[in-house]
Amino acid sequence: MKVIIVDDEHLALLKMEKLLQTQTAVHVPWNVIGSYMNPHDALAACRIEIPDVAFLDIELPEMSGMELAEQLLAIHPQMHIVFVTAFQQFAVHAFQVNALDYLLKPVQPARLAVTLKRIAQCLSLKAAGSGTILVPLEQSFLARQTKYARE
Repeated sequence: MKVIIVDDEHLALLKMEKLLQTQTAVHVPWNVIGSYMNPHDALAACRIEIPDVAFLDIELPEMSGMELAEQLLAIHPQMHIVFVTAFQQFAVHAFQVNALDYLLKPVQPARLAVTLKRIAQCLSLKAAGSGTILVPLEQSFLARQTKYARE
C-alpha cells in the first residue's frame, strides 16, 4: 500500500514513518512513497505517483491540510485521507471532506492499528467491488479517541 505523509514538523514525519514501519496488527505492506513538509510538494508528487493513503497534518504552511485533502481528492477520488493533528476541534470538518479517520497527536500505536485495519478493510471492499464503509466514522470518532486517550 502506497502512503504519503505531510506534516510541517520534521520530527512528526519521522515518528509517523517509524510508527507505520513497526505496525504488526495489519498484515499489509506499507510503502511510504513520500514524506513532505510542504503541501505543494506533496500535491505535485501525487500528480506523478498515486498513493492509496495520505496522512495529513491540518496546520500546514501556505495551505491547510483540509485544503490539501480537497485537492488530493480532486486528483484521486479513491485516495484515503487520515488527518493527524493535535487539534480535536477540526474533526467534524475533516469528515466533511470524507476523511477516513482522524488521529490526535501524539499518535498511539494501538490507535494507529485501528486506523490501519480500517484502511485495509476499505481497500479489500473496493477490491471486491464494494465502496461501502461499514462503520459510521463520524459517530464513533469521539468514543474511540476517548478510549485510546485513557490507555
